[in-house]
Amino acid sequence: METTVDKAYKEVMSLPDDLKAVLAERIIEYLETNIDPSLEQLHLETVKRRRNEMRTKKRNEIR
Repeated sequence: METTVDKAYKEVMSLPDDLKAVLAERIIEYLETNIDPSLEQLHLETVKRRRNEMRTKKRNEIR
């Protein structure tokens, strides 16, 4: 049984290459701008933790 994704892929692959490129750019733009807020928060917390670890390490190296 063919999935919806498989059907969409086959349809997209039948497009001319320039239209495939436009579609790919639109999908990438969508994915880059529609981030799950919980993942964004997790990423921010990770960045802050790593920053703090680096600051602590730098302070310890200076001593």
